[in-house]
Amino acid sequence: MGLPNNFPKDYTGILVWCGNSYTALPLEQDLSLVRYGPDSFSIKGENQAERLTECVAIITDFLFANVKTEQGADDMYNCGLNLYVNGKAEFRVSTLFVHNMAKCIAHLLATLVMDLSVLYEYKPWVKYLAVSLDYVRPDSNSVDIVIRWFAAEYAFALAFTKDGEDFVLARSEHLNSLDRYPKAYLNREINACGRIVDGKHSFGVVKNGKLLVLNGVREFRPGPWYSLVLVRDDEVTGSIVDQFNHIDDDDECEEYI
Repeated sequence: MGLPNNFPKDYTGILVWCGNSYTALPLEQDLSLVRYGPDSFSIKGENQAERLTECVAIITDFLFANVKTEQGADDMYNCGLNLYVNGKAEFRVSTLFVHNMAKCIAHLLATLVMDLSVLYEYKPWVKYLAVSLDYVRPDSNSVDIVIRWFAAEYAFALAFTKDGEDFVLARSEHLNSLDRYPKAYLNREINACGRIVDGKHSFGVVKNGKLLVLNGVREFRPGPWYSLVLVRDDEVTGSIVDQFNHIDDDDECEEYI
């Protein structure tokens, strides 16, 4: 959706929408990008978990007000979020889902609100988005996904460039959606700084003789980083990255490169 006429033309913030309805959410304050040495980072801030919970509740209530939740309802609903910076749309996620997925969608959108509140100034884009068994790799700041399966888990990877270096933040969330407001009982995060290398089935981040392969699954397994022995950082290609889809967790990567 476009920026409503009743908003300032220089509006900076997020609109969460469902059909023709929307609610405006300000960017979360007092969150920051924290570096942990040259190779990793995270988003940190005071009362971060509590603020995410509040955002989940706001979006959940909004979605419930705009979808039919009675048993047997099979209508599909279109909802998502748009990020505006100085009145310009800079980031968009659109989902198509049935009513029993609303809680998962609410948690996904709330998590994106928290991350975008810090990363918006770096113009982030989505490398992949997975909700249950549905998966897209848009490599874009505009994403559409149709969710065909019951959803209680999601994963995504955001990429951005800062000071000439590529950054990637990947998250995986498994939700307990029995309560009205879903909470994650398993949440995993991995991040990397370096050079992004795109393959057909995965993408990688390489730096200082190490390679992280990301596709929504492999990066969240134990020991996700691989040491490069037979190739230099600048020799890593997309075809090399894709070879790691066929490597078991206990294999040595040197045998494949």
